[in-house]
Amino acid sequence: MTWKGHNIFKSVWIISTLALSTTAPVAADAEEHAAIDSGMIRDHTVPLVRTPAQFKPRRQAGSFNLEEGKEITIFDAEGPGCLRHFWMTTNSAGDGIRIRIQVDDAEQPQVDMELNHFFGILLGKKPYNVESPGIKVLPLGSRNCYLPIPFAKNCRITLQASNIKGKVKPFDLKIVDADPNKALVMSQANWQKYDDAAHLTPYRLYAHFHEERPAQSKGTYYMADITGKGFVAGMFKAITQREKGDLIYHTGGGTWLIDGETEPYAFRGFNEEDDFNFSWGFFPYSSQWSGCPHVVNPGPKATEFVAWRFHGPDPVPFQSSLVLHFGSRADDTQSVIYYYKVPDSAPQPIITPESWQVLGPYDATSFEKFDRAEEAESIKEWPEKLGKLPRLTLESRHGWVDPRPDYRRHFPLWKGYAKALIKENPAMNLGDRWPVGVAVYMRGTVEVPEAGEYHLRFGHDDWLKIWVNEEYINTLRHEKGFDVAAVPVKLHAGNNEIMLKLNNMNNLEYRLWALNFSVVPKTTNRPH
Repeated sequence: MTWKGHNIFKSVWIISTLALSTTAPVAADAEEHAAIDSGMIRDHTVPLVRTPAQFKPRRQAGSFNLEEGKEITIFDAEGPGCLRHFWMTTNSAGDGIRIRIQVDDAEQPQVDMELNHFFGILLGKKPYNVESPGIKVLPLGSRNCYLPIPFAKNCRITLQASNIKGKVKPFDLKIVDADPNKALVMSQANWQKYDDAAHLTPYRLYAHFHEERPAQSKGTYYMADITGKGFVAGMFKAITQREKGDLIYHTGGGTWLIDGETEPYAFRGFNEEDDFNFSWGFFPYSSQWSGCPHVVNPGPKATEFVAWRFHGPDPVPFQSSLVLHFGSRADDTQSVIYYYKVPDSAPQPIITPESWQVLGPYDATSFEKFDRAEEAESIKEWPEKLGKLPRLTLESRHGWVDPRPDYRRHFPLWKGYAKALIKENPAMNLGDRWPVGVAVYMRGTVEVPEAGEYHLRFGHDDWLKIWVNEEYINTLRHEKGFDVAAVPVKLHAGNNEIMLKLNNMNNLEYRLWALNFSVVPKTTNRPH
């Protein structure tokens, strides 16, 4: 997103400067936090959520007939409080039923998705057993949520049916409604009522469902793009193989792009099963923090799976934004991510290109080869192809760009060129999975309202060469994986062209290839 507007820039600049110059009363804050901690309970499943130790236990239980096209309320409470556990069952398989969870009079529900999806039942399967810390599905479709749902004003859970299909009648009981247009729903919710003066966590529970059927071959599957302050509690991911010729989990591990607007950091995993704590495929097994409740052809030759992971002891916090993506193939893919966020928190605007023109790849198997000048440096406007090299357009997400998945997808465009390079330079790896030992040129434009001194703030993996308005500025060299840096420059009012050369190595972040870029006024005294 490019900042436009002189007044907006000045306002944010002044506010940032004032905030950074203020000295916080550290000792007072420490005393306050100690007092809060002494009267709080830290949740086992999501340790970053703390709730008051003094409370009044409450329960709501009921039996409901859910009709097609109708909405029923299965939980409704006034706060402050926290829903600690709710259970429900139905004689419906759950298809066509939508669950909504709305707290504190929010304009939109924090949770709004298919009932089965919320409880980790994916790929259109009948309910299977799930034994995770936050979500549990027991035999005969007993659905349980142990993720705490704090609320200051109120909390409401509703169910709405678009259709009633797939009746489940494990027992021939008279209470089971035989009407095909109705489903029996039974629920029970245990919650805690707090005093009005009690300290309540600012976090609220959110959940997001996403699917691509099929996903893009050699593409990118975005599981989450979250703005604000919060943390990830857990996730489910499911794939049914459609694209043959490789193992189902050879799409690449998750890539986490964190806080591009504030303190950028990135990390990634190996392959998909590794992110869910398995190795060499998926197996029907559940442990304390991860599991696989459904898998077809267990092991390396799995062709379908549903896996989950909760991050109890290792939550992934973010202050301004989080982007989580996996590599994809033309497979049916679904996911649910559970996260907590401070409502109405939003990232600060940043000066960064809306998109980058990217050209490559070039040989970067050594620093000497990376450092040599290529034809791209002397051409002001890159054509769609320079020789056999394609020019790609990469969109910026919160200042983040990740060339690796796009080059995987466009691999056929430069396959012949890659083979020639590999023959000449055997150390290069230009396979369609992991391009390493390569570099690309990147070109983008930033707009600033007035001339002056600025910092170019980078989060990058790996080596980086920098030009501003066709003038060479600096080369940032390190071999330790993702790093951050700030480079002082002078910019003129209006548009300024940034050109970069970024390489990829196999190092501490396992072939992460990521760039975060923004421009900050030098007077903020906080370039990173």
